[in-house]
Amino acid sequence: MSFAGAQSPCNLRIAGKLVATDGTSLPMVEIFIEAGHRRTFTDSLGNFHIQNLCADTLIMEADLGESGHIHLQFHLLKDTSIVWMIPLKPSDIQEVILSAERKRGNPQEQFGKTQILRSAGMSTPQMLLQLPSMNLLYSGNTIAKPMSQGLYGLRLPVMINGQRQEGQQWGDDHALEADALGYDEIRIIRGAESLVYGPDVLGGVLELKNNPNAHSGEYDITAGYAFQTNSLGNAAFARIYQRPEHSRNARFLNVSVKKNGDYSAPGYVASNTGMQEATMTTGYRRQRGKNRQSFNTGIYHMLSGILSASHIGNITDLLSAIHRDKPATEFPFTYKIKTPRQAISSGYTNWDFSWIRCNATHQAFAGIQYNRRREFDFHRNKTNQFPQLDLSLFTTELKFNSLYTVNSKLQYQHGYSALFWIHRYGGYYFIPDFEAASAGIYSALKYESNAWKSFFIFRLDSRYQNPHLSGIDSRLFGNYSTAATLRYHKNKFQFEGSLMRLWRAPWFNELYSNGVHHGSVSFESGNKNLRTEKMYKTELVFTYKSRFLHQYISVYGNYMPGFIQAVPAGNPVLTVRGAFPAYHYRQFAAANTGIDFISDLRLFRNFAATIKSSWMYARNLDSQSYINWIPPFSASVKFTYRLRHFHCVAGLIHTAKQWQYNDASDYLPPPPSYTLTQLELGWENLLRRRNMNLELGIYNIANKSYRVYTDRFRYFVNMPGRNVLLRFTINIHHHKEKTLP
Repeated sequence: MSFAGAQSPCNLRIAGKLVATDGTSLPMVEIFIEAGHRRTFTDSLGNFHIQNLCADTLIMEADLGESGHIHLQFHLLKDTSIVWMIPLKPSDIQEVILSAERKRGNPQEQFGKTQILRSAGMSTPQMLLQLPSMNLLYSGNTIAKPMSQGLYGLRLPVMINGQRQEGQQWGDDHALEADALGYDEIRIIRGAESLVYGPDVLGGVLELKNNPNAHSGEYDITAGYAFQTNSLGNAAFARIYQRPEHSRNARFLNVSVKKNGDYSAPGYVASNTGMQEATMTTGYRRQRGKNRQSFNTGIYHMLSGILSASHIGNITDLLSAIHRDKPATEFPFTYKIKTPRQAISSGYTNWDFSWIRCNATHQAFAGIQYNRRREFDFHRNKTNQFPQLDLSLFTTELKFNSLYTVNSKLQYQHGYSALFWIHRYGGYYFIPDFEAASAGIYSALKYESNAWKSFFIFRLDSRYQNPHLSGIDSRLFGNYSTAATLRYHKNKFQFEGSLMRLWRAPWFNELYSNGVHHGSVSFESGNKNLRTEKMYKTELVFTYKSRFLHQYISVYGNYMPGFIQAVPAGNPVLTVRGAFPAYHYRQFAAANTGIDFISDLRLFRNFAATIKSSWMYARNLDSQSYINWIPPFSASVKFTYRLRHFHCVAGLIHTAKQWQYNDASDYLPPPPSYTLTQLELGWENLLRRRNMNLELGIYNIANKSYRVYTDRFRYFVNMPGRNVLLRFTINIHHHKEKTLP
């Protein structure tokens, strides 16, 4: 079959260009088609295209940000190209472009609500694997921390609706405390623009956002349910977006709940690996002329078991368990979560106000956040319900930013930020009580023409840290950061190069931790002599986008004098809570380089293939040895077939054995390579006037036994075996249309 064949009734394509009546192109404007809820964005020249449309009378909508929404009704009978003229005044055009600038990014490095909903039932970190250069640092099946270009934790800040997520301040096992089902957009921000968010963006910035855009008189309700056979897991969610007619207030509410029992590895049940999770996000956005304000709040709670086989009473049994193929004692499946277990709670509230005056856009932001983590010890009296470790962190964040348009090509931006932390602990000691504060200021220049875009930024930051420890004085860290990005766009090609100088201060868990961390099954010891960690970063990104081929290649290299990592201590530690692998924080000069490759190829009219691979090399320059927990080479291929409202996706994922390993540098050598197979079947628009979707996925079809090198629990247990996931979503969408001839 070739592309030149007869048109399928639901395989039509529309290509267009969005321009103002004076000929100005409108970049990064959201284009939405009501039928099938198809969504895309215009590129830097105002071009867009949407595929897999049915022959019908369609309503197409352009979201012009502060200037409102506009609709176009037309009959689609064949592949069509249009030039859509938008009646805007010159001042309106400037507002649209300013708004679009905040949305701009590489499409490969972000995904929106549709992809998030199609991943319902998965954990949020698993969804992130769709982004290039993203890996996971696991602490069992329920806890996974995002890893970008081999960097994780405090080097990869997580922003939720503009506010930092602070739960990972306590250590490597503290995962993303958010359910992606509560948000509309996820993206990874790299290059010089990431430095706007702070000096510690060594791995980039991971951003989750709500986008409560709604039209006058609109309501949008989406609900769904997912069930998976492995762990007999259940997930349900509901989203409501609404804007009353003739009102400028858009409101939203997202709720999701999950409950999993013990998961099954091939041949046995991994006891006490269940989890329960609940999340809620809500807020509103108000638009009045050139002023806009938004209010967001969210709460998150998760209760998860910690693998029973990982908590052992003496060192001899611990070493035996580490080298055993499967746990010595097996228990039947249950939803009950026993000790050891952990309870994680998080809540945030923020207010964001922006306004446009003359040629400038200003933003003021204020947010507060509370995080709490409790761990319940297996070896304590089972009648005691109080936590043996109780960590609480209260954070306040303030920001102010201004963007000035000098002329049609040049913009100047500057901003200020301040954060304040108060930490308290209860139960046994792990890290001390502390107070901390940081302040930062930056200035940036942007230049953009039709083909070129450059961004240069310089910032100064300081951080004050005051631990409550006898004999330990407070410390003040300060340094500068700078970065430059140059981007060239020509027709189907885009090239981007970045040079960055970054730094971060060592945090309290790295400096002063000294105790058992149940969540990562470890005894961690800090190093009070740690110095500032710096990075010199280079990254090149090449993209090519045509009708038949989308290609993304990223090459990066980092030099890090004073890299900080918790490394295995060599011998386990015996405590009153049992025997645990021991880790000490060390600092050394390091370097890493890597390449990420993604290629989407449309082979035939209804058939496409996606190839993705990632490779990284890292070195300890002081000892001329390898660095622990660097993800091994991985490659995947995915074939997609579409026919009207049906699609089928078959894929292979191969992960090689990590050969970058020093003998006796870990408690267990890297696991063997493995290849996983998966199949997904989906049906869209099952009801004519309701967007109802049904998907069936089968993962690890061959029920392969495997372990992941970047999993702390690989010492004790395999990853999950075969899993069948059934996902159902329905969307009810209504608004009064205003059309143009």
